[in-house]
Amino acid sequence: MVLESARELGRSFGLDRDLREGDAFDLSEHHGRFDVAYSAGLVEHWHGERTAELIAEHARCAPLIQVEVPTRHTLVLPDAMPEVLADAHLYRPREFVGRVKEAGLSVVKAYPIGPVPGRRREILESLVPPALFRRLQLWTGHSMGVGVLASVPGPG
Repeated sequence: MVLESARELGRSFGLDRDLREGDAFDLSEHHGRFDVAYSAGLVEHWHGERTAELIAEHARCAPLIQVEVPTRHTLVLPDAMPEVLADAHLYRPREFVGRVKEAGLSVVKAYPIGPVPGRRREILESLVPPALFRRLQLWTGHSMGVGVLASVPGPG
């Protein structure tokens, strides 16, 4: 069901992708095969140590990993899909950066994803420069999601 939903979503965006069902905790057939691993809409469905284990497994596939998760503000969207978010851990930025570090990765950059709709955002955006606004979003967690670009530490 999840795979078919993903296919449907992809088709709605005009994407034709090869989607396969598998074990996200065992990607051994893909270890070292990519330059960058990207994950969105997955790791938030596990909690605590399991989140870090999942991120670490994805990082075995590439020296760089980009992971994005929703924050609690995602729930304000009219199409937030509560049935999908029901078991999701909605992260605060610092908490998620901590999970990435717990996976043994070096954080290259953490970034907010999308502004939270509303008057507060409009006022802030009109008062502060864009770079400062993004930092405020990350520091306060006032964004729809948080992303992290991280690298696998080299040998030594």
